[in-house]
Amino acid sequence: MNPFLHFIHSGSSGSAAITSEDGPCPETVLALVEAHIDAPFYLATLPDSLAPEVSPAVHYCQTGWRLGLDPAPDFSTSYYLMTNPDVRDSGVNPFWHYLIAGKDEGRLPVHPGGWRNSVLSRQSSFEAYCDEWLRQDARPDLMSFKTLSDRLGEMRQGRNLLISVGHDDYRQCPGGVQLCIELEEAASITQGYDYLNIHPRQPLPRLAKVGDDYVISIVLNGQGVGCARMSDLTEALTMNVRRKSAEMVIHHLAGHAPESLLALARRLEITRAHFWLHDYFSLCTSYTLQRNNVAACEAPDINSNACGICLFGQERRRQTDRFAAFFKELAITLVAPSKAALDFWSARTCMTVAATVV
Repeated sequence: MNPFLHFIHSGSSGSAAITSEDGPCPETVLALVEAHIDAPFYLATLPDSLAPEVSPAVHYCQTGWRLGLDPAPDFSTSYYLMTNPDVRDSGVNPFWHYLIAGKDEGRLPVHPGGWRNSVLSRQSSFEAYCDEWLRQDARPDLMSFKTLSDRLGEMRQGRNLLISVGHDDYRQCPGGVQLCIELEEAASITQGYDYLNIHPRQPLPRLAKVGDDYVISIVLNGQGVGCARMSDLTEALTMNVRRKSAEMVIHHLAGHAPESLLALARRLEITRAHFWLHDYFSLCTSYTLQRNNVAACEAPDINSNACGICLFGQERRRQTDRFAAFFKELAITLVAPSKAALDFWSARTCMTVAATVV
């Protein structure tokens, strides 16, 4: 843009009087946006796919920027308009304005905090963070206690039972935890065990609330059994399993209520369990130990200022007490992937275990 003409229009007010767009995007604007838009990035942000005849640049110029979509990872439409009211009031395409004038004027295309600011600006509360996980699909058909009991009786082979506790459906979701469960299932069946995996029907990034009779999905020897309330499963297993013939292995407690699992263990007279240290969920709700999901925290003291300013701080305090009660009642054998992981965990918790395995 001609700098002298820009000065005449804007003067010392800093208000760039660029003609507003009316109707279709001007060819000059489209050409410049076309040359600089990150098409794969932009398409990934769209809720729906574009018609074949509509290019990402055309969509951004005509619709996208008004919806606050970003044309590239290094340009924030909403931030540019928020910090440049003259551009916002002019009604021009903000990305075009930045390319033609704003960049040379020293206007920032994104918040100086970068992606961390984007993450932090979206956070409001831990409850809101958990709500983002909630499914919108229809409620499942829940099996009654009797139906579940009959089904388990039909499917069981009459052998000892290994109860495996996970956080999602290992048959559908790929990952390290899920792979371990698959290998464990195959080995258990070979060694003469019935392998019963239970996982929350609704995955959650937290423990289930105390007293919540949550819905679980049940898989026996690799075959889906159905969905039921945790209390109904406890009753059904009590009817179908001999006392002291069952064992329990914990792969992940996300979405579970430890108190409900302890109640099941008491009914079946399970006094010990293996607990896999797949991650650090037993230390903090932020299982990768990321303060506010943006910075490594190394699991500081629970009363530290670091926890006080963290999205997960208050929930970590509640969760730690519940884990401690779980570890106190059962004789836990902790299974760690490395000595370094075991040493790190041991140095940051007061929970005691009966044995450890690397």
